Amino acid sequence: MRTHPHLLSILLLPLVPLSAPAVSPATHSLKADGTTETYRLISEAGFYTETSANMSPDAFMGHQHYNHISQIHDPSLDGYVFAFDIHIDYPEGDTHVTDGNKGTLIDRQRNEIKCMSSQPATVAKSGETITYTWKFMLPEGMLTTSAFCHIHQIKGMGDSQAVAHPVFTLTCRTSGKRQVLQCINVPYEGASNVNLAQIDLSTVTGRWIQARETFTVGRHGQYSLTLTDALTGAMIMNVDKSDIEVWRDTDDLSTLRGKWGIYRSLGEGLSLKSQLRSERVLFADFEIRKGDPESSITETPADCRDDNGPAYNLAGQPVDNNYHGIIVRKGIKILNR
Repeated sequence: MRTHPHLLSILLLPLVPLSAPAVSPATHSLKADGTTETYRLISEAGFYTETSANMSPDAFMGHQHYNHISQIHDPSLDGYVFAFDIHIDYPEGDTHVTDGNKGTLIDRQRNEIKCMSSQPATVAKSGETITYTWKFMLPEGMLTTSAFCHIHQIKGMGDSQAVAHPVFTLTCRTSGKRQVLQCINVPYEGASNVNLAQIDLSTVTGRWIQARETFTVGRHGQYSLTLTDALTGAMIMNVDKSDIEVWRDTDDLSTLRGKWGIYRSLGEGLSLKSQLRSERVLFADFEIRKGDPESSITETPADCRDDNGPAYNLAGQPVDNNYHGIIVRKGIKILNR
């Protein structure tokens, strides 16, 4: 089991007294079922797709007839998951197709889903707190460049320049001679990007990762992200920031939403295309909970009652079942009495 103790930090999420009655916020979910047509399933769950399947029929972006998001059965999770495909020189008839991007920017390619404003339970406005949880698997041998390859973003809503840049990203790239996965914050007031955490990309490729992200929107907001092994619960990345700028100016002060998929640079004049390949990134079990993050602490969730599963305290240190207090098991915080 691979652990990275140098990346672990004490969680400082605001907690209400544990004796207070828990108030469970409404949940909003998207799960593959292997039966419903994929794009309809995504749409009916309140998500919008941006793939080559719904872009203009440009010669470069002309991969119109391939379902870039599909459902496949995954034996390790024993269930159906979403497969997001992005293509470089994909053979189709007598031609080879490279997926493109929406609009006029043809130096990048995109296959994403994003939360919609028509589903207010999936987005967070100024002063609101929201938690996104999901699973993902990056392919072994994934190719990266020094440019961006986002697999998740928190972005403002709208078309203005103020919301053009994401607030937070999970980005795969080559840094020096290393392939890394970075959690990046882009401050609103023009400061340089802030690298909140970085791990070797090999740490997360080829296995299912459980992600849990909570943020409160505000100029003095809060942000936390944990990545754990979805099968063992081992901590991989832990980010926790208070008094951080979680903000973009929008028509209603600020509204932020999540995006997932693969969105990567091809370089100016497609200069990076030769360094990349077609990739398939897997996602599963999206869940959105609107409300205070204290709801993430539970007595004994049904899927975490395996007393033999590894557990960690809030400092990321392994603990046994005699430990009393908040523990993390399978990426979920539990009150262990």
